[in-house]
Amino acid sequence: MAEFVRLLRRAVVRDRTALSNTQLHVMIKSGLFPAPSYLTDTNRIPVWDERVVNDWIKARLSSGIAAKSKVA
Repeated sequence: MAEFVRLLRRAVVRDRTALSNTQLHVMIKSGLFPAPSYLTDTNRIPVWDERVVNDWIKARLSSGIAAKSKVA
């Protein structure tokens, strides 16, 4: 049986991570947040695998980074 993958749009990723659009963009460009995949050839619909986002959040919380750092 195929595994179900839930894809998250940018608004949901922002809500779950509490990052602004600008912070999200800066962190993706600097390699601090997973880059999105795209559903179309024109790269207009960025999506993230829910598991990847959840793993990123867990890693930030468990390392204490979320509590002591800010993205400019």
